[in-house]
Amino acid sequence: MATVNTVTGDQRVTGDLTVSGTIKPPRPRTELEQQVLAVHPIRLSDFKVWDAQATNLPTTGGTDDLGLYTGTWGTHTPKMSTGDVKALGAITRRAAITVELPPTYEAAETINIRISAATETTIASVSSTVDVEAYLVGRDGTIDGSDLISTAAQDINSTTWADKTFVVDAATLSPGDEVFVRVTIAVNDAATVTVVQPSIGAVELLCDLR
Repeated sequence: MATVNTVTGDQRVTGDLTVSGTIKPPRPRTELEQQVLAVHPIRLSDFKVWDAQATNLPTTGGTDDLGLYTGTWGTHTPKMSTGDVKALGAITRRAAITVELPPTYEAAETINIRISAATETTIASVSSTVDVEAYLVGRDGTIDGSDLISTAAQDINSTTWADKTFVVDAATLSPGDEVFVRVTIAVNDAATVTVVQPSIGAVELLCDLR
């Protein structure tokens, strides 16, 4: 039988501590240090047509759908875009995806959705914005509750790429929950003669892990 060494009171180890057996009793995950707003990229190629989720995004934005643009190998990476909307007036185009919260997400802790976006080549003469909506997926083919995002649509009417953060109300969310996310670009260009192309280069889920 192994010798049992009992230590009463606090103990400090200034070097490495190697455990060859099992720590008993098992320690709860709540004792781990929280990783704040860990970044989980969401692949743009996984987005679907927002109102036809069995359909991949078109290669060119049109009607009310964002397009998935691949560009030139070795130069570009995929992006979502409205396509060139110069002088088309008010245009709204969207894409959607179901995002699963990581198993290590700490229930009810902070969640953000962060988007890198810009209006390429030339800004719109009136406005260009990006917006995000998110709903908890129910278990019966319906949404569970209301829109989890109260952050308003954000301005992207600049040729400089910038991050736009949308805060998710996570009070009722748990690890493994699925969230149905819709991204919308709304642009209004009245008279520009050069390319006006609002685009998204990255979408990321940021959440607290433990």
